[in-house]
Amino acid sequence: MAGFQPSPTYDPCLFPSATPGQPPPCPIVDPNLALPAELTQNSIDRSGFSDDVLSFLNQGGSPEILVQAINIYFPFDDRLDYTNDGQQELILYDREMIILGCNPDGSATYKILGVFSDYKGWWNPKILGTEDINKNGFPEIVLISIAYGGLSTALSLTISEWDGQSIQSVVVSTPAYPYRSIADIRGGSIIFEIGSVELQDLDGNGTREIIVHSGISGHPDLLSHGPWRGGTDTFTWNGEAFVLLRSEIDPPVYRFQAVHDADQAILLGEYDKALRLYQEAIFSDKLRGWSPEHSQQQFDIAATWYDGNPTPTPYPASPEEYYHLAAYARFRILVLHALRGNLVEAQTVYDTLQSKFPQGQPGHESALLAQYFWQAFQATQDVGQACNQSLASMGDQTDEIIYWLSGFHGMQSPTYKPVDLCPFGQTGTR
Repeated sequence: MAGFQPSPTYDPCLFPSATPGQPPPCPIVDPNLALPAELTQNSIDRSGFSDDVLSFLNQGGSPEILVQAINIYFPFDDRLDYTNDGQQELILYDREMIILGCNPDGSATYKILGVFSDYKGWWNPKILGTEDINKNGFPEIVLISIAYGGLSTALSLTISEWDGQSIQSVVVSTPAYPYRSIADIRGGSIIFEIGSVELQDLDGNGTREIIVHSGISGHPDLLSHGPWRGGTDTFTWNGEAFVLLRSEIDPPVYRFQAVHDADQAILLGEYDKALRLYQEAIFSDKLRGWSPEHSQQQFDIAATWYDGNPTPTPYPASPEEYYHLAAYARFRILVLHALRGNLVEAQTVYDTLQSKFPQGQPGHESALLAQYFWQAFQATQDVGQACNQSLASMGDQTDEIIYWLSGFHGMQSPTYKPVDLCPFGQTGTR
């Protein structure tokens, strides 16, 4: 199956770890240099604060005196050796999180090594962890900040470390098809809806995995593009980048979500899970229906948040949706049985599909796709060829199947193409 799969056997012992370097020279400390007034605890205006701190340090001011003084008023300022040279750097909070250290160019001056903020520099990031989570000899800075403004509840998680000259972002790779994360990977950051993050060594190899628990957005504009589910993404270090190890979305609430989860499980080779989810989509009376009217009503509900009108009465579930999704689920069970060599079971599913979904019955397009597939499979005994031939025979008739899978199902749902209906062929791949 196409796509990137991270190696579960990464061993940090096979990769060289950085050894402590020679610390760069710092300005000679003048113990008699007094703190300027703008850096005393009596000053609450942080405008230009980092410039004042640099000026004091580069004139020979004592870092210890500085930290002791400003921590009286700003208890979040701190020190840590991020550059692995035995010399501590200084963290300041000046609407942004600023890391100061001695200049690696040997000039015996202090410089800004890294600056971190939210998307507009309004709020300081929160430090989740400062430890060597990938075991390369340099401590990573794991930060959480506000991702967007306004009513957004999205957070941004970034991982940074020393590169020899400055503190830069560590690569977080975007998962390739068919792997999907619940959080978004944008510009090397992990964007997730309000939730939580853990750092744990799940596989016992010494490196820490990043476990991101995503919640559901509280922004009315995003709620109008639902339905949404929370879930958990686990990222692991593969020697070059943090990559998606696995993604676990919350259980389906709607019937179409069960079908989506089953299709994803097929792509990941989780056949038993896929069969169970397809069967739930067909037989469960606990899964809710979804319709174009439900989709539109989300926008209407969002509008009431802005204009104060009463919340609209919920629409009843569409009876037509069930037949389309049940027929499609039976088709995918047919393909799954063929893939696993369970031909007796496949024939039973095929016969049931044809009898329940004749011409004119909602869901008939999936029965027709099954007919083309089963004929091609019996002739070739090859699932890939049967997928290709059946999709070619269907032509535009796949549009009706796709409509009930991804025509009005929200931003979190996958966008289907014909190849996704029978994804084992060699042509028309993503």
